[in-house]
Amino acid sequence: MSKKDFRVPQHHSKPKQQVVSGDIVYGKNPVFEVLRIGRRSVFEILTSAGPKPFEETELFALAKKKSVSIRYESAQFLDKLSHDGVHQGVLARVAPYPELSLSEVIQALSEKAIVLVLDCIQDPQNFGTLCRSALAFGVTTVIVPKDRAAAITPIVFKASAGAIEQLNVVVVTNLVRALEELKKHSFWLYGATLAPDSIALPKIEPAPRSALVLGSEGKGLRHLVSETCDFKVKIPMAVNFDSLNVAQAGTIFLYYFSNKIGVVDRK
Repeated sequence: MSKKDFRVPQHHSKPKQQVVSGDIVYGKNPVFEVLRIGRRSVFEILTSAGPKPFEETELFALAKKKSVSIRYESAQFLDKLSHDGVHQGVLARVAPYPELSLSEVIQALSEKAIVLVLDCIQDPQNFGTLCRSALAFGVTTVIVPKDRAAAITPIVFKASAGAIEQLNVVVVTNLVRALEELKKHSFWLYGATLAPDSIALPKIEPAPRSALVLGSEGKGLRHLVSETCDFKVKIPMAVNFDSLNVAQAGTIFLYYFSNKIGVVDRK
């Protein structure tokens, strides 16, 4: 990309609207997190707030500290760039999310670790919410398949409240092979399913290295994925009804596993 693509006016009068290239992140907290973490480059920040109110925000101070250009635009322009997403008047153009090596990520994990594996989760809100819950309960690694699953889009990033920026989300071409790789590194696999032979969650004593595998919203775990798991687990409920969506159920599983394994300091 040529240098002229990055030449944007900073803190001055509103420029002519121009096409924005690169990945998009929108929402106050997601944009702040990308900038704060510093994992990938932030090329510019666009805001529909006026210069004076925006200059009083923490985001402005951080952008100034990191020498990130700021462009003032209309709310309608941000609506268009975010495809009518809830941008809260703030949007950033950033470098793509990094491609990560599964083997390198696994080797960096501690002896007590939880890996979240998402088998074809297609709803971006559920994907983002699960990433947010994962971070809250001490998970650092999320594995997703390349096909038939939600990608890391601005909607997913917004739903995660920026949590994805602190996670290692590894995209793999073969999920079963990734599960086998986890097994080689002493991980036990727990597949969430309502199958008749599933074990009730309170009866499970998770291994120090555990991988929680969640299936898609409609079909659950695929057959080969389910068969690769060491255990099948379920959340016992008062009624015989699948009343929890995958994000809600996943959050319960993550809390239980995190509490049992002790990956988060509860003091």
